[in-house]
Amino acid sequence: MGTIQEERNYDFLPLLAEKEEYNNYGEKIKGTLELEIEAYEDIHIGTGQYIQKDNRFAKECYKDIDGNACIPASSLKGAVRNISACVSKSCLDSADGKCLSRKKQEKRNRKENTPYRKIEKPCITCCTYGLDSYASRIIFSECKSTSSDFLIKKINQPYTPSKTEDGPKLYKNEVKNEEIEDNLEVEVMKKGTIFSCRLIIKEITIEQLKLLLFSLGLDESFEFKVGGFKGQGYGKVKIKAKAYNLSDSKGRKHIIQGSLKEFASTYYTECKDEKCTNVMNKMRTIMKPKVVEYEG
Repeated sequence: MGTIQEERNYDFLPLLAEKEEYNNYGEKIKGTLELEIEAYEDIHIGTGQYIQKDNRFAKECYKDIDGNACIPASSLKGAVRNISACVSKSCLDSADGKCLSRKKQEKRNRKENTPYRKIEKPCITCCTYGLDSYASRIIFSECKSTSSDFLIKKINQPYTPSKTEDGPKLYKNEVKNEEIEDNLEVEVMKKGTIFSCRLIIKEITIEQLKLLLFSLGLDESFEFKVGGFKGQGYGKVKIKAKAYNLSDSKGRKHIIQGSLKEFASTYYTECKDEKCTNVMNKMRTIMKPKVVEYEG
């Protein structure tokens, strides 16, 4: 059995130079999406604990209360939010990668004795996914499955590679098989496991909806990863929308013209900013769809 080294299995996206305040005025969309998530690779989401199985000690993988494979809502939301922040004029270059809430800005201004300093509005990502003192407009449920099958895999000890560029790091979907040099064992959810998830949308604009659906990968131009050991060939998922129920503030349901895939792709096709388009092109190159084949 081979494993996969993290070296050269990642790349960096350029930062979009300017954050843009987002005014979420206009017609609001609300409703639900029923998502199906397929594990294209084994997935490990750690609990910080170890388990003993077949006389082997391994890092435990997250499970639901019934012991079935499960992706926490926070893991999926974090991965999707990261995509949104990468491909929009968001706040990735700020200290913690998030906009400051109004309360934090006011506290900073008092501390710096600048009471008339402008209070900035959140970017489109923070308006959608939330931040301190600003509620999220979308809610992911836990991604549940009916599978209780887990494997123990032997992997190399992960390491943090040197950061050579300023932008966010993304892991490639094409990885190279290498020999196992370490003796670290982890419990994983099996490749091929199917999860279901409900996404609740609470009053977002059409622009926010397009960004959200694109970031979920519903245009099928890329696939992202969740959990740990991404650089070693773990964590890739494919998301499909099995059903959706969306309406505007007047109750009209004809929000999406054509297929959901076509609508999700409009975030890319309607982009007028060349820098943003270039970032999306590079992201698609790094995370292009490809099923990983394993040796042995």
